[in-house]
Amino acid sequence: MFESGAILTYQAEKTGRFLAPSGAARYASMEWLHWSIGGLGPMVGQLNFFSLRSPGKAPLATDRFTREADRLLGVMDRRLSDCSFLGGSNYSIADMAAYTWTFFVSTRLDHVLADCLASKPAIYRWLKVVGDRPAVRRGMLVPQLDEVPSLETIASLKQRIRVAEEELDALRAPGQEEFYMQACSTVEALELQLEERLRQAVT
Repeated sequence: MFESGAILTYQAEKTGRFLAPSGAARYASMEWLHWSIGGLGPMVGQLNFFSLRSPGKAPLATDRFTREADRLLGVMDRRLSDCSFLGGSNYSIADMAAYTWTFFVSTRLDHVLADCLASKPAIYRWLKVVGDRPAVRRGMLVPQLDEVPSLETIASLKQRIRVAEEELDALRAPGQEEFYMQACSTVEALELQLEERLRQAVT
């Protein structure tokens, strides 16, 4: 058997875990499983190549895949703002499929998608919940990660939080409520990102 979606579905049905046997919950998980396989993974993979690995610069391709990754992460964040997990209230194979790509975005492509990630606190909440699962923690060590976040990266993130908090203080005036709430979300997302980076550095 090949293809990750087919393998995940087979394993879920074989074990009776991480996929509802029938009904709306099953199809919600299947929708998001295929969304990840057909959208998130391929687009993030292309962005990784053109922004990090390509020997030549291709601004048009980099911009195209940055915009598409931003759009997909926006779809994901809106879903996770309404539900605990992609498939609904329970962890499922949809989360398994999306986690590694999203983790990669938050750790290796954050320099490309920093502004995008800062406005998506629901994704960081989900990354922490899924990443704290014991089986996920074990799985993320296969293969062993070749590096941990540098102290400079963590220091830079702390500086971004300080700047965002200063901007937040400046928006406490009457009539700035909408911008204040947006700034609160940015600070929250950055703090969750810092927490995740610090956790990676000690595990």
